[in-house]
Amino acid sequence: MTDRTHASSSDVSDNLENWNDRAEVHAHGGYGDLDAFADDPTALTPVVMKDMAVLRDHLPDHTMQGRRLLHLQCHLGDDTLTWWRLGARDVHGLDFSPAALNHARRLAARAHAPITYVEGDARFASEVMPDKKGFFDLIVTSVGTITWLPDLREWAQSIASLLAPGGIFTIRDIHPLLFALDDDGLTIVQGWFSGTEITYETDQTYTMRQDDGEEERTGGIVGKAEAPGPRITHTTNHN
Repeated sequence: MTDRTHASSSDVSDNLENWNDRAEVHAHGGYGDLDAFADDPTALTPVVMKDMAVLRDHLPDHTMQGRRLLHLQCHLGDDTLTWWRLGARDVHGLDFSPAALNHARRLAARAHAPITYVEGDARFASEVMPDKKGFFDLIVTSVGTITWLPDLREWAQSIASLLAPGGIFTIRDIHPLLFALDDDGLTIVQGWFSGTEITYETDQTYTMRQDDGEEERTGGIVGKAEAPGPRITHTTNHN
């Protein structure tokens, strides 16, 4: 993993170790029965179905059919497999956790899905996949992903360089105010503008409780993503 931002190499390494551990928990029950999911060709994840509900109106034909897709921070690949089942082709998933990718590759093989998985930091995806610059019709990432990235500028640049002309990038995430509230959800206990960073140790994962990483606030996400990266054409709130 390349360390070229303000985040220390130890922070990035600690986060990687954390996600390698999480992958094992999630693969062995934390994400449900993944073998059954792979074996059922009609099974789709709720995460992707929500993403697709937001994305559909922005697709020229309102479908995923034949679209070349990159899924950033794909983790175990159940969402990636869902995108393939919805019709995406030349599907690639990228994640920095080798443990997660081992499970993702096994899931894809069991489902007979020709998905390519690549190990790398989402901030520098275009450097890990230099032959795919200008290739993807659609790049996706979803809830609880960019909160773990220490900086979004190079991430946005990388996305822009991997998109084909006219390509689409989509992200859906939780409203940042949620992370500023206390556990009861009644009192604001920290700032919710960009730049808030939380460092903590825990022996739990989000399948047991909700964890926070480095929080990016809405305005900060939009500003950092658009300045060096893709042109933002639509933002909205959803229930």
